[in-house]
Amino acid sequence: VSMGLPPAAAPHLRLRYLPNLTEYFDRPGKATFQAAIQRRENLEVLLAPESSLDYMRILENSNKGTGEGSINGMLIDSEDGRYASIVMDVPSSEDLWMAHSIIFANYALIVARPTLADLAAIRHTLTLLLSGLKSEKRLARESIYLVLNQFTDRSGFTPRSFQEELSKTLGWAPPLAAIVPYDPGVPQAQDDGTPPVTRGDEFAKGIRAIVNTLFPSVGSSINSSNEHKSVLRLPKIRFT
Repeated sequence: VSMGLPPAAAPHLRLRYLPNLTEYFDRPGKATFQAAIQRRENLEVLLAPESSLDYMRILENSNKGTGEGSINGMLIDSEDGRYASIVMDVPSSEDLWMAHSIIFANYALIVARPTLADLAAIRHTLTLLLSGLKSEKRLARESIYLVLNQFTDRSGFTPRSFQEELSKTLGWAPPLAAIVPYDPGVPQAQDDGTPPVTRGDEFAKGIRAIVNTLFPSVGSSINSSNEHKSVLRLPKIRFT
């Protein structure tokens, strides 16, 4: 579920901006939920509305409750038993697109670059996740993981020093699910609408490390073919 504005999945996966979740929110129900889905290879993708007016209207309606027609209701409708995992690409804005996703999720994967700006952003996000929500809606610490993205030997922080800086302020830092090195082939693949895992071994290793962390029982069984493709069967999980 690509929830940003504009939805990042559209250009990266070569999808159209229509249909999108406007279809569902205009006429909430299972039929319109299915009508909003776009498919790319083995993925089923839901895009947030491209229109800022539609996006804000959905936020206003979601402020009235969490039932059908709200963002929370849409997420509940997505959990119909067909999907092994539901991935929510959540915007950084602290509105109901983010809040309802956090409440719905049972894991959070925070992706950051090894920079001072991202370190500050993660401190803020972790404070929100661990204390900014009502206690019954917070994610447990053991459900939060960190991915260090675009890492190079010249980065201002090493993985260890990055976690140490977080610990100094928060008294704790999420475990690292993966360290993904910088690879200029990744944005090139995204611009081409090609899955980056098919372009570079290092990026693919990072993705496999995430799988090994979140799904240890299945991660060890994944063997990449010559085309770096594999079939992945996952336990039921929702993460943002």
